[in-house]
Amino acid sequence: MKLRYSAALSCALYAAGVAGCRGPQPSAPLPTVVPQTTSQSQREMPPPAVKNLYVANDSGSAPSVSVYATGSSKPLRQITDGMDGATSLAFDAKGNLYVSDDANSAIPVYAPGAVKRMRTIKNGVDVPVQVALASSGNVYVANSNGTVTVYKAGTTTLLQTIRKGISKQIGAIALDSSGTLYVANWPDTSSGPSWLSEYSPGQIDPVRTITVGISFPQVLAFDILNDLYVANVFGGTVSAYAPTKTKPFMTISAGLTEPDGLAFDGAGNLYVSDENNNTVTVYGPGSTKLKRTITDGVVQPGNLAFGSSRWLNVANAPGDGCGSITEYAPGKSTWGRKITDQICLPVWIAFGP
Repeated sequence: MKLRYSAALSCALYAAGVAGCRGPQPSAPLPTVVPQTTSQSQREMPPPAVKNLYVANDSGSAPSVSVYATGSSKPLRQITDGMDGATSLAFDAKGNLYVSDDANSAIPVYAPGAVKRMRTIKNGVDVPVQVALASSGNVYVANSNGTVTVYKAGTTTLLQTIRKGISKQIGAIALDSSGTLYVANWPDTSSGPSWLSEYSPGQIDPVRTITVGISFPQVLAFDILNDLYVANVFGGTVSAYAPTKTKPFMTISAGLTEPDGLAFDGAGNLYVSDENNNTVTVYGPGSTKLKRTITDGVVQPGNLAFGSSRWLNVANAPGDGCGSITEYAPGKSTWGRKITDQICLPVWIAFGP
């Protein structure tokens, strides 16, 4: 399978060329816990603002970020300035775009609508696997040397370097609405454990460690209730945790083999991409039951995102071609639009100005 991030991971997460590999499997099934009772109305999300689709193309020969207007398959612009890699994307509150460039060990930053860099974060960045933004505007970078570096909002100033509780192979990072940082850690050895480390805002020591229900965590996402969902790529499950809890209240396994992408629609339904199965599976709010399966146009899917039209966007990055973005109208399992123009190995998609 292609893994979602680059460099230190043994299979070169999101590396140029996207090599196929398969890691160790868990020795025992992960626990299934009765889900919390939550009404669908509580899980409904507000309509997203009208935004453009941004696609990180991690093609080894021509990495770029391509930008598309809502409903269009033709690019508005393509961003390449100062970019030799593109493994993840993030936006701050002003709409500035941050790109993790693993080849340059840098985070180039672009103003809304711009194709030229306005600044580049370099100090402390070491083959970054992901960039993420806190609500404060501070920038968090997961590095392949087993650190997370933190930068002051709107600057290139290094504030902190987080090392404690982090493995040599970071799978993902995410920040919840309170600014709490979660780091997904892969095993340091082939037979070692996986875990999540949790850090209170501004702290460099973990306040909590989660091991139950964790097996090669690849993607982290939050629902409207701030519950944390973890895609365990080699565990074949998605585990869900309430804030401050270390045991999952729900474990999803139906229809999953290698889950490597998560997204929620406006009604709180969970969408999970599975590269091994070439599927996107859908689950109702707070449910472990498989609701439907999307296969049309899905080829080695990874990142998922919903736009202002509430259409589902799927990044397809097959190892033997450039791939595509397939888009699905609400409730539909057949694609309504496919984007291939200026797409090559789309490893991350996001919506911004």
